[in-house]
Amino acid sequence: MKKFIDNLSEYLKTKIEFESKSEYLMTLAIADQLVNDYAILDSDVYDVKQVGRIANSLRFVFQNIAEESVCYSKDKFIQYLFNNFYGYLDLLFNIDKSYQKDNYCKIWELTKLGEDFMIEASYVVLELINQDDIIKGLILTRSKNPKEKRLRVINTLIRKLAKQKGLYQKDEFIRTTYESKCVGEGVSGSSLFKIVTTNGVSIQDGRVIVPLKSTSNVSPLTGRFYTIFSQMPSIDRKRLGYIEYDINAAQQSLCLQIDPDTDQSDFPLIKRYSQDTAFRNTIRESLTKELNITMKVSKLIITSVCNGMTIKGVRKLIKQHTDKTLKLKMLDFIKGISKESVELREIIFAYISKNEELLMDVSKRLAQRKHIKGLTEAINRAIFFHIWTFYEKLSRQAMKSCFKDAISVHDGIYSIEALDQRTIELKIKKLINLNLTISVSYL
Repeated sequence: MKKFIDNLSEYLKTKIEFESKSEYLMTLAIADQLVNDYAILDSDVYDVKQVGRIANSLRFVFQNIAEESVCYSKDKFIQYLFNNFYGYLDLLFNIDKSYQKDNYCKIWELTKLGEDFMIEASYVVLELINQDDIIKGLILTRSKNPKEKRLRVINTLIRKLAKQKGLYQKDEFIRTTYESKCVGEGVSGSSLFKIVTTNGVSIQDGRVIVPLKSTSNVSPLTGRFYTIFSQMPSIDRKRLGYIEYDINAAQQSLCLQIDPDTDQSDFPLIKRYSQDTAFRNTIRESLTKELNITMKVSKLIITSVCNGMTIKGVRKLIKQHTDKTLKLKMLDFIKGISKESVELREIIFAYISKNEELLMDVSKRLAQRKHIKGLTEAINRAIFFHIWTFYEKLSRQAMKSCFKDAISVHDGIYSIEALDQRTIELKIKKLINLNLTISVSYL
């Protein structure tokens, strides 16, 4: 069996292209699981080439599942699995029978065995990560992702805006203990997969160190920093040893203060939602119960409305998650806060156009880079998003100044350091003159 794995390793190095060491190691780990630990494939029946290609195709599916992406039935990796691994697919995956988005797109989910398989393969990678002899002779290919000219111009302007406002993006790392071959007790297979397949992951002094890189091609200097850490469920981040520091009702709280002359009494629903914790929780819980959706989706609906989504758009968004519809009382709230949000957006646009010309220019360019033709309202929503997430970035930077080490996640940060929220709130007020309320959440 050792000879088979050695031959398999040589085949993967010479016949399959990998962009990172961890991609290769994950494919090797999956192959080892298939023929050894789980004995799904018999090495007397399947040759090195077949096992290698099946393992690489499974890595592709695991990656899609980890990223909460759908799988396209006509993709070459999916086709290979259908043709060469079909009888075993239901051991690892539950494949939705209905198509999503288009005629060739389905949702794949892990079975219990598939979850265990992904977790164990991830730990095999961690055991191999520091063994240089394993990767001897591996030649990596460069990612073919050339940046368009328009994007280079935008990123140049973003750097100019960041310099003007004193914004920066320090290197961020996941630093978590690695004891008894375990990373964060209970961490899901998808999150573990993200960790071990990140380019540059290493083990140092009993800790797994993961360098966080932007998963977006737009500079995070003046907006959100999208990484594998932000893609993980909140519970997994906490299982890795982190404490969550979150801005309460960030979008609404920030938008009420962008223009310092805004009369907040003109926007009673937005003001109450941002400042009254009991009211905010009641709205979220009512929406969750009424539509039979998750709290995460409820928050998404409200944030989308406050970002300018129309009632028609809200109904379409709800339909993606449930067959239930809004009842009159909740519909009245959605309509009311939607009307206030559109009015508040116009005030903010006027203020930014007059006082922050470079921010408005960057926001417009970012909004229009996807070539949205004839959809003025869609462009306005995108412009608005880039404006208020700029102020969110200012707030996160102020929060991070309270810690030696912290990781950005949307409207908050995570750190292994424990700190009371009042200290953070006062620091935000001192540095950027915004009154924000911070909540702290532990495992």
